[in-house]
Amino acid sequence: MNNTLRQWLEFDEMITPKIIKVIYWIFLVITIVGGVTGMFANFFAGCIGLVFGVIGLRVGCEMVILMFNIYKQLKKIADAVPEKTSDVSEAEMPSPSDNHI
Repeated sequence: MNNTLRQWLEFDEMITPKIIKVIYWIFLVITIVGGVTGMFANFFAGCIGLVFGVIGLRVGCEMVILMFNIYKQLKKIADAVPEKTSDVSEAEMPSPSDNHI
């Protein structure tokens, strides 16, 4: 199977970070049109909706990008750390009944 197709089907490669900018611009246009349209009904409410809509949209998109960047960094860390076998034998591990509070 093609490596790119395999990565996409097995979720090794995330596509959301690549399309979030397009989604942001589409919703930004919708938010601006909605805010300007809302100004005809109630000017103050339209202005407030426009400002908070644009800011909220930006913050939401940044949070999505942040989550994917955190995932990417954690994946790098996990790939860099070699798997470690346990140094503690099962006999040395505390049992649940040893719980002294």
